[in-house]
Amino acid sequence: MRLSTPRLILRPFTDADAVAVAAMTADAEVMRFFPAARDRAQSDAWLARARANFERQGYGIWAVEAPGIAPFIGFCGLHPVGEEFPCGPTVEVLWTFARAHWRHGYASEAARAAVDFAFSRLGFPGIVAFTTPVNLPSQGVMRAIGMTRDAAEDFDHPRVAEGHPLRRHVLFRTDPAAWSRYWAVRDGEERLLQPEVRRSAAAVDALLAPDFVEFGSSGRVWDRAGIIAALAGEAPAAREVHDFTVRPLADGTALATYRATNRASGRRTLRSSIWQLHDGQWRIRFHQGTLVSPEG
Repeated sequence: MRLSTPRLILRPFTDADAVAVAAMTADAEVMRFFPAARDRAQSDAWLARARANFERQGYGIWAVEAPGIAPFIGFCGLHPVGEEFPCGPTVEVLWTFARAHWRHGYASEAARAAVDFAFSRLGFPGIVAFTTPVNLPSQGVMRAIGMTRDAAEDFDHPRVAEGHPLRRHVLFRTDPAAWSRYWAVRDGEERLLQPEVRRSAAAVDALLAPDFVEFGSSGRVWDRAGIIAALAGEAPAAREVHDFTVRPLADGTALATYRATNRASGRRTLRSSIWQLHDGQWRIRFHQGTLVSPEG
């Protein structure tokens, strides 16, 4: 079973991956949030278990390949969580990437593909992810793919010794409804930031609710027809999205909040939108943008 994303291939491990897996899991920086790095024998034993589990379960942990960049950049996948865990029994999504491939968004891209597979192909009712409180990079990935944390569910890892500084863990969750809502809204917001979409009246029209209204960062209030016309005449500008969140407000209604940065001008805005389901499609009903200072 292989999964593909725009930049990655998630594929079963092969014998040829053993050296790269061992090098990655022997790297103290990569393994700084684990109780210990692995030697070659420990790595080979872990890899054998991972391959056997995948064969037995029909799902598991994939090797991650970046075509044109490297045949192995890390691993990502799904792993059963037993009843000895406070959140179990359930399934977790996990990932580890070689240091040379950090800060490219690969972990988020691979984890999204794995959770998509868990819900759409395997029919799982929920997915968790957990890590230590000090592992902020992994918590950032969990938030970036739409998982949410309830501090009341934080726990002591039953397989980490008492008194170990990494025993405490934070827990994030998602379920099929929350996952679908998050990615429908996020994909819609990101489409509305793309210059080619903003110039297309038909593309924007398909994303706006009939009674759409916007309070612009300039203070102007736009209706549906007005914003479609304004965007069509806007100078093209690429924008980056940060700190994206989606919160349900009611059945079929969700609030999205995020930060956007204009790559050309550096102009930064705080943005919030209300999205609603219309005939099975999420459409934006309200949007507001607020300018922030360069330090904000």
